[in-house]
Amino acid sequence: MSTSFGGAYGDYEWEITGRTLRVIARGRGVLKEFGPVFVTTDEQAQYAAQGRIDPNREELEALRRGQSPASGDP
Repeated sequence: MSTSFGGAYGDYEWEITGRTLRVIARGRGVLKEFGPVFVTTDEQAQYAAQGRIDPNREELEALRRGQSPASGDP
């Protein structure tokens, strides 16, 4: 049985399906996938998403703008 959760945090939407967290930007689609994520409740899912988004915010923002995170190129 696969469990799914979803929500929004800051400028991003997120979904957890199975053990994979997908961070999504409106108009750009999936920016990045993280795994494994182990959650069983909505509250755990929200904290897990925040815990992956916060330390990766610069990279996610670069991806949202369509830039390569490493080079900063448009």
